[in-house]
Amino acid sequence: MPTSPATDGLVDEFAADLRGDRRGSTARVEILSGAPAVQHCLHRLTTSCDIENMSMQPRFTIEPRRARRRHPRGVTVRTLIKPDFATPEVIDHLAATEVRTSEVVSRLMLIVNRACALLDVRRPEDTEPVAAYITDPTMVASLVDAYECIWAAAAPALIEDEGEASFTSRQLLILTMLTDGATDEQIARRLELSSRSVRTEVAVIRDTLQADSRFQAGVRYAELRGMGLVRQEG
Repeated sequence: MPTSPATDGLVDEFAADLRGDRRGSTARVEILSGAPAVQHCLHRLTTSCDIENMSMQPRFTIEPRRARRRHPRGVTVRTLIKPDFATPEVIDHLAATEVRTSEVVSRLMLIVNRACALLDVRRPEDTEPVAAYITDPTMVASLVDAYECIWAAAAPALIEDEGEASFTSRQLLILTMLTDGATDEQIARRLELSSRSVRTEVAVIRDTLQADSRFQAGVRYAELRGMGLVRQEG
């Protein structure tokens, strides 16, 4: 079976071909110029994803006030990034089902539901972002092939040196109830404590787990417990 340029891993050549005179914008390939147009399409694709999200991001920085990425339940999410950007903060921010790193990651690419794709086709001389919005089934399939090849050879991005978390027996009870979605008042009644005492304990728990919210504290506690990294004091 003949291979496409993308299947051979030549994503850059594939992108250059889309910018060539013989392709340009068609009914199934739309060239988007400028940051507003590209960002609008990126947002539209991300919010419409309900099955699978496959992205490749060569550059990634967490901007101030940038919301932590969330994905609808049941959506398969995979993200490829450069090894240099695989910091614990970035991995946590992406909140993807799985993140892998590869030096082959060359340009921004997003494939949604294996039905459409957004590919960075910017040339060195371009001063503004330029991307191709692709709905052509054959071309999208080629990009999926390229992504799967890079993904298969990429390394899992893991947060190393995860430390053990230590809690008192009361904090462990509170954590269990937090995971079940209990409110401070419910926890206070159950443990016969004041609401103020419960809020103080929750603040300590969040600080220990470096969690921004009660929900995140519950999630991180469950993750650490699953890895055997939760210890009871005393």
